[in-house]
Amino acid sequence: MVKGNFPSFIPKTDQPRIQNMKRNWEDKLRFENWEISEKLDGSSMTVYVRYLEVDGNLQVERGVCSRNLDLKYDVNNSFWEAAIKQELHHRIASTGRSLAIQGELIGEGIQGNSYKYFGRKFYCFDIYDIDNQCYLLPLERHRLLNELNIDSVPVVYMNTHFESLSIDDLLKEAEGKSAMSAKPKPEREGLVFKSMTDRDLSFKVISNKWLILND
Repeated sequence: MVKGNFPSFIPKTDQPRIQNMKRNWEDKLRFENWEISEKLDGSSMTVYVRYLEVDGNLQVERGVCSRNLDLKYDVNNSFWEAAIKQELHHRIASTGRSLAIQGELIGEGIQGNSYKYFGRKFYCFDIYDIDNQCYLLPLERHRLLNELNIDSVPVVYMNTHFESLSIDDLLKEAEGKSAMSAKPKPEREGLVFKSMTDRDLSFKVISNKWLILND
């Protein structure tokens, strides 16, 4: 049930892979502090609330999106079901701001449910300020998620610094067991690095071990 294409006022959820970044990334690593979170094996999901002034009247637009599409309201749709169950629109609206929360939907019927999760649940990895057209920085995001009682994807390191890391070092760092609760815990898909100070600097590192296991 498709409402339309992904909204033009929100960026799609897609981090560049480290192997595809320009070579100056090595210099950036030495001068940045990072939030490093686990990349969950699920489906990309965006939930947004946007306030619009139309003919002098304030209107509220609410939506739920998959990776590429804006979805029609449907309680039987997995994405809408999770948004309704977790009261995500209500929580966003309580801020009085036009925001999009972006994250991963995991659970039954989603990517093989590698975490053996009962039901389905949304975990946030980004918050986008629609009016100011920018992402919140990690500390801003975590502060707001705590206020709204919305779960974040697992954070492996916060505000950490590296003198230098090669691609091989990063690939090795990406390997490890997931922080999610399945027993035995599955291999994590990889890691996502986000700068603590630069809203536009982020990348993902996919675990080679996970790629082999899921080939």
